[in-house]
Amino acid sequence: MIDEELVFDIGGYNIGIGILRIKDGCFKRYQDNDLIIGANRLLNAKRIISFNASNETAYDQKELRKILNLSANAIIPFKGTHDDMLKICYGTKKMESDGHRNQGYFGMNLREIYLIRFKTQLPAPDTNRGHLLNDVLATYQLWTCWREGTLLVDYIEDKSTAIDEATKLAANLPPVILRTL
Repeated sequence: MIDEELVFDIGGYNIGIGILRIKDGCFKRYQDNDLIIGANRLLNAKRIISFNASNETAYDQKELRKILNLSANAIIPFKGTHDDMLKICYGTKKMESDGHRNQGYFGMNLREIYLIRFKTQLPAPDTNRGHLLNDVLATYQLWTCWREGTLLVDYIEDKSTAIDEATKLAANLPPVILRTL
């Protein structure tokens, strides 16, 4: 096992695997013949962080099985721990002081959770490689908030309205500048 903590996402349409090393903020995209190198980094890392990649039927695991030449129902042999931010975000709830139960981010996708939590744009243009980078960075920032105990925002009663309001606010702000990059 390599002493690395890695945030990753797999992009569709042959975009590849995007991996961010937490230690120094280094981002690398693996594609084509280098996909196996990226997949092996994930297998041997001390910790991996994703958004829905622990789901055996989800896209990331299906693609990893293809890259690693594993059968469709094989268990991927990750050596380290796996923090799946989808499960973590969906499980983040609390009782509010007014007696309402904050159901948190249940039922939202990565971008919706990011918008509500940060109310800012992601840094890369949202096309192909930029989309992959943005998903990795959004996952990393949510993971950082979770580790700091600041993942959950105030009570979210109407999620679609909260998403719309965050989207409008983010449209008027500059892209986020990450402290690790």
